[in-house]
Amino acid sequence: MSEPKNIYDKVDSVETKMDNMSSKLDGLASQVQNLLSADTKKQSATPSTGGIADAEYSQSAKHNIVKSFIAKAKKEYIWLGSNQDFKKEQLIAVVLMISYMVFGLITTILTSAAIKFYSTFTLLENIWMCMMVPMLISTIKAKRLHECEKLSSAKCFRFDYDSDGVLRIGALKKSYKVFFILSCVSAVANFIVVLSVGQKPISITAAIFEVITAVIGGFASYRDFDFYCGYNSLRFSGKSDFTGEQVAFIYEPFMNKMYTEEEYNKVFPNI
Repeated sequence: MSEPKNIYDKVDSVETKMDNMSSKLDGLASQVQNLLSADTKKQSATPSTGGIADAEYSQSAKHNIVKSFIAKAKKEYIWLGSNQDFKKEQLIAVVLMISYMVFGLITTILTSAAIKFYSTFTLLENIWMCMMVPMLISTIKAKRLHECEKLSSAKCFRFDYDSDGVLRIGALKKSYKVFFILSCVSAVANFIVVLSVGQKPISITAAIFEVITAVIGGFASYRDFDFYCGYNSLRFSGKSDFTGEQVAFIYEPFMNKMYTEEEYNKVFPNI
């Protein structure tokens, strides 16, 4: 597939990746049941301990135990990459967003001074800038192993519970997509207005800052959205009612497969 040609296409491609990933997260219970059942077989191959693993469960009973495990398990998204890569991408997104806000504030002052009023276009730019504040905060607080509930603080994405009760990250919210587009259009409009009716020489400076701010804002948005695309696999950890032991499973959506944590680390040793 060809690379996106502009900032809007890049943001749109991030949304597509989010939709594709979230669509693969259904039906986890059956895969967890297979792994838990396999774990039970390993336990039953050893001398009996008199624990719950020695009992025979019907299929419906096993299903209920699995659903209970998923409901009670600690659910975490795993960022796809090393700790070093995570910190690098997080820093880039944070620096770009802070830079955008600083330049955005300066641009607001310069543009308003050049045309001698606070325009609707500037208002739309500022609304988008304000919408980036919670994005910035959630990105700063982000961790490589991030609990599903805490990840939902990234308000720019949709979050919905699937049939297994897992909070899934979805595509970019329409409101963010709309105001991102409006901010880009407003930057172009303000650029034209300040050069047409603005007071020189401040109008030239304002026009330059409009361009710089729009470019930084576009890349900041894309890098932050793309950063969240890194949250790929899901980790479930908790006490198994089959064995009574602490267990951890990791779901890899692109492979559409559930692994034990040990198996996952062997298949993806550099993650």
